Amino acid sequence: MMRQRGHHVIIGLLLMAAGLGVSFAQDHGPWVVPRILNTYRVDWTTFPGTQGKVHRYEKILAEDPTSKSPARWAVRMIYAPPGWVETPTITQRSFAEYFEWAFFLAGEQPFCSYDDPSDETCNLSIHRPGTFMDRPRYSVHGAADPRAEPGLPISKTGTISLFWHEKDAEEYFFPRPAPERFLKMDKSLFTQPTEIDTDEMDWQPHPTLKGWLIKPLADHKGITKVSIQYMPAGWVDEANLGKQMNVKYHEFRYILSGEMPFWYYKGSDQRTPERAMLREGYFVHMPPGAVLGAEIQPISRTGCSFLQIVRYDLK
Repeated sequence: MMRQRGHHVIIGLLLMAAGLGVSFAQDHGPWVVPRILNTYRVDWTTFPGTQGKVHRYEKILAEDPTSKSPARWAVRMIYAPPGWVETPTITQRSFAEYFEWAFFLAGEQPFCSYDDPSDETCNLSIHRPGTFMDRPRYSVHGAADPRAEPGLPISKTGTISLFWHEKDAEEYFFPRPAPERFLKMDKSLFTQPTEIDTDEMDWQPHPTLKGWLIKPLADHKGITKVSIQYMPAGWVDEANLGKQMNVKYHEFRYILSGEMPFWYYKGSDQRTPERAMLREGYFVHMPPGAVLGAEIQPISRTGCSFLQIVRYDLK
């Protein structure tokens, strides 16, 4: 049987992991080389703005190379250790003017969302491996901590997740109770996140790839499309053998389980493509201008499930 996720993480080993993968995508005339990372070999760094005794850590897997803004678009792997809460203080909440998304790989993390800035009662959910979160604009969230609301749990395991968001936009932090200017905002603006237990979803036939399966997770026109896809063992892209396929949008792929051969070209003078075997924990960024290929060998012996992100809003 296929496995959606085989990402068995030992947090201590991940924190000690060292080394970096392939360098950021580089231009070769009109050609761009995909970025391939073995995330197990990327160092953890302290998350920006971390305060208090319990710090978060991150691995930046892809980012906007033209911006230094803390709010620049990026795909991050984030480690929140046991006892970490969402904000620097237990009385602070926030919302943003951009979409945010997360996919949880390991551990459990309590999460609070609120109906609007005046709401003082946590809508509690527990993010576990396989949880996908689609947080729209103006979604108020904050700390899940019993010091803020009696009875709320704290993570005993910590958690590892993938996290990404729209391009630069404003994010607002405010204390509880909320200041008057937030209380006067139109409550119809505010939203709730969509949270999906992807392990409980049924696989669907892929709309274009024979033998493949798919779990659609999010589809925001002009912004992004997110899914989990399954490629069966032994599959060959016969329709595109020997062809060069141009990438039109930023695409990201994180391998959840199994292995997948991946072919790409480094330049226009290359007759046969480069090949990498992607395995659990690998991440690929395919920017616009990248050129992919297809060959007969090698094939995947195991099949492969992976998280697929397509961004239509990035230039």
